[in-house]
Parts: sequence; C-alpha cells; structure tokens
Amino acid sequence: MIPRTHLQTIPAGLLMAALLWPGSLAACTICYGDPESPLSRGLTLGISVLLGMVGMVLAGVVAFFVYLARKAASVRADESDVLKTKQV
Repeated sequence: MIPRTHLQTIPAGLLMAALLWPGSLAACTICYGDPESPLSRGLTLGISVLLGMVGMVLAGVVAFFVYLARKAASVRADESDVLKTKQV
C-alpha cells in the first residue's frame, strides 16, 4: 500500500510536469497561426453557423411561448364573453 504522503505528492508532481513541459503550453495551430489562413476563415465560418443555429432554436422557443400566451389570452377572452352572455 502506498503511504498517504506519497498520494498527496502525485498530483503535485503531475502539475509541475505539465507546467514545466513547454510542448504542452504551446498554442494550437488555429490560435497561433495566420488569421488570414483558410483554416482560420473556416473555423470562423463554422462558429458563425453554429451561433446562427442556436439563435434560430432560441427564437423558435420564444415564438412558441408567445403563441401559447396569445392562445391563453384568446381562450380567456372567449370564456369571459360566454360568462357575460349567460349573466344577461
């Protein structure tokens, strides 16, 4: 069985190894490369398309709740008209 003090030094040792290993700290070619490269332009376009999709889905959710609110208001108005005609 490994002593407790050794178990505590393993994460610290792994952290030190990661910080001192310069290859792990280098940026990827997309972040570090030329912003005018086709790869960077493709990445930007892909992010824009995904943000557009998320925006459309959120707009659909908002439109659905607006539809529900209008439908509920319409039903409430119809019920109040029916109650008014029965009271007269």
